[in-house]
Amino acid sequence: MEPELLKTWEAFADKYEKNWNDYEKQVWEEAKASNTVSVHFLGISESVFDKLEWRGEKCSWDTFKSGNYVLVDYGNKYAERPVSYYQTGGIFQMDYKNGNQKDYEVIGEALMPYALDYPYADCIYITVLVPEEEYITQTGNESAMYAAIDAKKGEDKQIKEYIDKNILKENDMINVFSVLDMKESFQRYVSKYYMIGSFLVVILAFIGIMNFFNTTATSVISRKKELALLEVVGMTKKQVSKMLVTEGFLYLGGAFVIAVLLIVFGAKQILVNTLGTAFFFRLHLTIVPCVLMIPILVGIAYVIPKYQFEKMSRESIVERIRKE
Repeated sequence: MEPELLKTWEAFADKYEKNWNDYEKQVWEEAKASNTVSVHFLGISESVFDKLEWRGEKCSWDTFKSGNYVLVDYGNKYAERPVSYYQTGGIFQMDYKNGNQKDYEVIGEALMPYALDYPYADCIYITVLVPEEEYITQTGNESAMYAAIDAKKGEDKQIKEYIDKNILKENDMINVFSVLDMKESFQRYVSKYYMIGSFLVVILAFIGIMNFFNTTATSVISRKKELALLEVVGMTKKQVSKMLVTEGFLYLGGAFVIAVLLIVFGAKQILVNTLGTAFFFRLHLTIVPCVLMIPILVGIAYVIPKYQFEKMSRESIVERIRKE
């Protein structure tokens, strides 16, 4: 690692080392001690080049395929300011295992798509890309790491069936991994959160409805004498009932506002610290669950005050005023 690259990794480690496990910390300590970093040196075709995720200006394939340039990845692409391992215009020197050595100009910064990237990696590494012809010329290695099929939407299953029946039947040593496998793996990952979340939602919804029910009913019962006095001074039963229902709606409105604030300021942080640690996580807050609860709570806010007041009104005003 050149001094600038070492500084970049030290700044990266200072920011994220607290989240690393013991193995990752050990790798970092060894990288610092040896002043080396692993390099994934990959040869790519034009079709892969067209799918790269660029930072800054994109170069053309015609320029890149000359073999005098390399592309280098950048760290933490979802950060506000992703780190650069090499600046565009810098020099990357490659020492090949066969004794060849060549200096390349860094023509840009780009990330491989996750589905095409090298799948086995430590936490301390950089990826350097060259055209596939340059890679084959310098290394003599013509074996492809990946043969990718970019399937049209909806045709994934047919292609997988074709590969299973034809290609794997002749050579079962080939490791095939498809978007269908990724979806299945992802579904297993999120299912536990759906299960835990659904369980919590049912419990909290039940508690919330019962609390709202009790608050509304208690508000009417505890004010028996007060409501009787309001009737004495001229309010009709209809007006008192309407007042109680309005109060219930005010409780409901307050509960809705608090719930939305908790989602925006509380749930966001919880999600970021749990699911948010996964690189594929995207945050999308919604108040739909709160909205779906409104009809139930509106029904309670309307029915309970009216029912309790009608039940209370079976006693005469004098009896209600006398009772403590």
